[in-house]
Amino acid sequence: MNSVAVVAGSISTALFVVSALPMLYKAARTKELGSYSLGYLVLANVGNGFYSIYVFSMPFGPIWALHSFYVVSSALMLFWYLRYEVRKRRHASAGVATAAAAALPPDVFAPENCPPPVAAPLPGSLATDRRQASPLALVGPV
Repeated sequence: MNSVAVVAGSISTALFVVSALPMLYKAARTKELGSYSLGYLVLANVGNGFYSIYVFSMPFGPIWALHSFYVVSSALMLFWYLRYEVRKRRHASAGVATAAAAALPPDVFAPENCPPPVAAPLPGSLATDRRQASPLALVGPV
């Protein structure tokens, strides 16, 4: 009975590893991890750390291989996320202002190209109170 459990554990370990390899390969190749959540990756690594205490207290078996793979792949995904996605987002936010300013002609901010300042109407004036400014407000019921 024990040998059947070890064979089943070995087969399931191999299937889980093979199922995760395309994700790892794609993340390594494209460096595109925007669809992953940083919170998920951090919690998965913390959970793996606590679960390691349990797994490695068990007798050696397929669960050790499976959990070791999960520890390594989760840590690798977190490392790649921090390395590529956080850096990409930091550069993108800094580049937005630079790209917007670069897209404008250099003389667009020259004082002669700017419209003159307009004084804002005071609160309560006719221009800001639509009820008073409307000509229909002065007309009674028809």
